[in-house]
Amino acid sequence: MEGTALAGVRVKVRFSGQELSGYVLERMESSEAGHALTPLLKVVSAVPVLTPALLDLATSVAARYAGTRSDVLRTAIPPRVARLEKLLLSGDSLSDEPATPAEHTEAPQGIPSQGSASQAHAAWASYTNGAPYLQHLAGVAHPARS
Repeated sequence: MEGTALAGVRVKVRFSGQELSGYVLERMESSEAGHALTPLLKVVSAVPVLTPALLDLATSVAARYAGTRSDVLRTAIPPRVARLEKLLLSGDSLSDEPATPAEHTEAPQGIPSQGSASQAHAAWASYTNGAPYLQHLAGVAHPARS
């Protein structure tokens, strides 16, 4: 585990009887707190996802908005995707071919087709300034200002 527990990787550690997720911030010979450190249970992923710049940013955001760094990191770093991590570690690249969109033969439900302008007008009729709004979207006139 020593070769894979590098700064920035996801790890599991036992803390107060619970198995918790975290990140390796740095490797040190001894603790500055003066007591023994808890050993890591496992390295979840060998891909470093927490860079020093991201750690600094998360610390600043947490301080600015009265949050915790762990909450900011949970939002900033996406969940683990093992398939992509295997690709990164193997040196393979992702496909350069663009994804092809699925072909649709009819308009999605809830979106009127081009031939149903009267349906759209009827749907907007109950709203205040609904008709002027549709005219504005069509480029015919500006909606009334209230």
